Amino acid sequence: LALLAVLAAVPSVAAAQRLVRGTVVDSASRAAVAGAVVTALDSAGAVRARTIAGADGAFALPGAGAARLLGVRIGFRPRDVALDGEAP
Repeated sequence: LALLAVLAAVPSVAAAQRLVRGTVVDSASRAAVAGAVVTALDSAGAVRARTIAGADGAFALPGAGAARLLGVRIGFRPRDVALDGEAP
């Protein structure tokens, strides 16, 4: 089974709120992974926000207070990615 790769870009929006956008892809084939659950977690592991990737693997969710993203989809290994781009 391939790992999910969660590619995220974190643009600075308003000071109190930021939006995390990205695409979930298969780490082996680089094909989009539709229906993956993407969860934003804070540094203590508490859930800050959650969404489901669209048909093209794209997602967007509020990222205020988030330190990392967790991508999960049946048939794939989960992927945990720090918002600085490094795996924790």
